[in-house]
Amino acid sequence: YAEPTPEPTEPAPTTTAVPVPTSTEVPDPQGPGCDAYRQEVPTGPGSIDSMATQTGSQAIANNPDLSTFSAAISGQLNPDINIVSVLDNGPYVVFAPTDAAFAKLDPKTLQALKTDPVVLLPTLFYHMVLGYLGPKDVAGTMPTQDGRLVTVTGEGGDIKVNDNRVVCAYTSR
Repeated sequence: YAEPTPEPTEPAPTTTAVPVPTSTEVPDPQGPGCDAYRQEVPTGPGSIDSMATQTGSQAIANNPDLSTFSAAISGQLNPDINIVSVLDNGPYVVFAPTDAAFAKLDPKTLQALKTDPVVLLPTLFYHMVLGYLGPKDVAGTMPTQDGRLVTVTGEGGDIKVNDNRVVCAYTSR
């Protein structure tokens, strides 16, 4: 799903042939905030190990740093928008903004997200890319669900999306 793509030497697998990792096969979380998160939430439904076995929306809901994004995808921020079923029927790579990122928004922008579904829906879809990519293979330019492109650079613990640093990249079911 990312460009540029090398010339295929054999046919690409169909979506039914792409393996979805089990919790024992999940790539290690990558990013400058992963160690601090593991210390903050070592066990329970919000732990990285637990989130690896959850659906995307469950993992987002159980991550205390993503409560605003969770509210936005589930109809709690704006009752007209609930994309949980879309997200959970992926596979999607979700570049979920943290609560700290939402706190930096201009109050008028946040109010628009809360009250105008025409503003919120494309904003949410802009943070979703169709496909199953781990933190080590997510680099490239790729289309988001709303059609705009994002450029992901780096790998492992130094991933940026349009020059915004990813705090912690982890995989969920």
